[in-house]
Amino acid sequence: MTYTYEWTSAEESSLRREDEEGNVAFVPVAPGNRDYEEFVASGAVAEPYVAPPKPEPLTTEEKVNRLLTDYDLTRTELLSVITR
Repeated sequence: MTYTYEWTSAEESSLRREDEEGNVAFVPVAPGNRDYEEFVASGAVAEPYVAPPKPEPLTTEEKVNRLLTDYDLTRTELLSVITR
């Protein structure tokens, strides 16, 4: 079976392994771990870790909507609290 590997963190403490059918497994970097030892013995090279992009900041409207949802409030209820 053929696998591709990529690091899951900048610390390189775990690998993401995918086979040709798209099955994914996470392999901890640990002596005695059979899957990790297989990776080392195969001479395979893992793709470098790529950090996910930072999310865009929320707009004021998105923040208000989140407050309404998190606290199960209507806009009228929220306004009555902040305009006291």
